[in-house]
Amino acid sequence: MTRTTKAEQSVSPTHASRCRVCQHKNREEIDARILSWDNVAAIARENGVTVFSLRRHMRSTSLIEQRNGNVRAGLAQLAEKGIASRRVPPSVALGALVALSKLDSAGAWVDRMEIADMSAMLERCSEEELRRLAEHGEKPAWWDGLLSAPTSG
Repeated sequence: MTRTTKAEQSVSPTHASRCRVCQHKNREEIDARILSWDNVAAIARENGVTVFSLRRHMRSTSLIEQRNGNVRAGLAQLAEKGIASRRVPPSVALGALVALSKLDSAGAWVDRMEIADMSAMLERCSEEELRRLAEHGEKPAWWDGLLSAPTSG
């Protein structure tokens, strides 16, 4: 019994009957490679279809949206290929690694901040600001500005 992928479920009968990729014996492998950010031209060449056909298939089956939801795989692949081969400039590979480090497990961008010295921040507070912070959790107006300010050194 073959597995029905999300891409196969969303295909219109008209597209499926005319698409060389949908009819291809390696359809599941092709779709999986698209989702893991393999090179589209290489996938097309290795499977005897045109890049145009493959891109039309990607649009018609919502594979583009699914692949875009898997940005981590694309960044990891870019970084890995950049490190392993010299075809990707080191700055691009490093940029991919930096971006990858800022994505959480769901693929959402998370800006991690350097936490300022809390003792220094608390010392800066007036007695009234400390009371409001302790009793109500109200931070002074200047508080967030210090947390998001870039740190040096």
